[in-house]
Amino acid sequence: MSRQEIYKDVKRTMPRTRRKGLRARRSSRQNGSYLEIDTKCKLPQLENDTYEIRSDYQRHLVNITIPDSEDEAIEYDRCHYYIYPYGESPSKQNATKVTCTEWVYDKSVITKSFASEMHLVCQDTLLTSHAQMIFYFGVLVGDLLFGILADTQNVHTFRVKGSGLEMVGPSKRNWAGIVIHMFFAVGLVYLAGMGYFLRDWQHVGLSIAAPCVLFLCYWWIIPESPRWLISRGRPEEAVKILKKVALTNKANVPEKLLRIQDEPDNHGNLWHLFSSKVLFVRTMIIFLNWAVVSLMYYGVTMNVGNMGGDFYLNFFLLALIEFPAYSICIYLVDKIGRKKLHCGCMLLGGFACASTIFTVLFGGKSLEPLTLTLAIIGKLGASGAFCVIYVFSAELYPTVVRNAGMGASSCIARIGGMLAPYVAKSGELVDGRFGKALPLVIFGAASVFAGLMCLLLPETLNQRLPETIEDGNKFGRGNDYNDSTTIVEKYTKQKEKQLVSSESL
Repeated sequence: MSRQEIYKDVKRTMPRTRRKGLRARRSSRQNGSYLEIDTKCKLPQLENDTYEIRSDYQRHLVNITIPDSEDEAIEYDRCHYYIYPYGESPSKQNATKVTCTEWVYDKSVITKSFASEMHLVCQDTLLTSHAQMIFYFGVLVGDLLFGILADTQNVHTFRVKGSGLEMVGPSKRNWAGIVIHMFFAVGLVYLAGMGYFLRDWQHVGLSIAAPCVLFLCYWWIIPESPRWLISRGRPEEAVKILKKVALTNKANVPEKLLRIQDEPDNHGNLWHLFSSKVLFVRTMIIFLNWAVVSLMYYGVTMNVGNMGGDFYLNFFLLALIEFPAYSICIYLVDKIGRKKLHCGCMLLGGFACASTIFTVLFGGKSLEPLTLTLAIIGKLGASGAFCVIYVFSAELYPTVVRNAGMGASSCIARIGGMLAPYVAKSGELVDGRFGKALPLVIFGAASVFAGLMCLLLPETLNQRLPETIEDGNKFGRGNDYNDSTTIVEKYTKQKEKQLVSSESL
């Protein structure tokens, strides 16, 4: 049978009109490795089948072979195709639907992804979320492993961010902690550029891994933390570093700082955070916010492919919005307080994401720019909340358990990251427009709930921070806590008295 005869036969037996193009929903995955790109079953009649329709013959083979999708957002069924009895004209009456074993992919967005190479589609599509979950589980293990190594003897600064915070004074610590987050945004902008120009998951992976080699020079550039050196009985090295820092900043090191060469043993255990009702409730609220912030921050980015428009432009805009988010936080964190700022960021981002249900359900494609705008506002709130929660929770934890509390909070955040890919993919469980809006609605609802729970936490701005577990119980409860003398103040006065006594001798 010639192509012309097939064309006439198909036109007679199975007339249908197709919508323009072959578009399926896309789900963003970190660096494009797990990007679920448009696909359809490979036509068994064509040995060199492609996703793009290149001839009328191929077009009408698709029409008689590939079923319509039950989801209005997807052009064709990606998991099944029709076969017909040999020698009979194709028709709906003699068609048998079978499951695909091979696929062809749209290479206009990305030429090669891990998902397309491994054929993680149809019944295997959830494996992309599993892969993302394993990635964040690796981050969790790394946090635990290197967190332990960073506090051991003879191991040089593993956690550069922590070291950076310890290399600045208290007055600049909040500023330094927030500025560090801007470099996360720099990395995302870089990733968007590499993804756009390379379009191959392996090449993109190499492009973001190669710069890590430069961090080897940090061994010689970044000094060790003076606090860590003092805690390890190496005060001479700590003083040497402090003098070098003072010389660079054209400042003098206070004499009493050079004299006091050890610190009181103020270390506590994580379980102390659950030793009273007050600390238990506050710790649970802090943990909740770390998990939700991480869930929303990563989840909104993973959901970028469902927002319509250009994938790379959307990803770039979601990365770019982090710069104003961090700039606003730098300006407001010491003006309106940590509590108000964090709650505001959580509620802003949450309501923006939840509002996308209206633009998706009632506007559809015509309101895709507004949906994207709301998602960008959601990312703005999540980014701001992510940097403020570092400052806020560190000040809420009593000094004796601050390191343990922050470490536990970081681990809880990784759990939120592990859940993010599953929530981002939840829309595929629901057909129609609501499925497209579902992930952002979940992110938004979780953010609003966590933000409201923060109202139960005390403000830490311009407050004497808790040093002991007892201080933590009293902090923010309307008593005379700020008038009491802290353990550190007592310790410092005791050391000064000892120094005066020794000098008089």
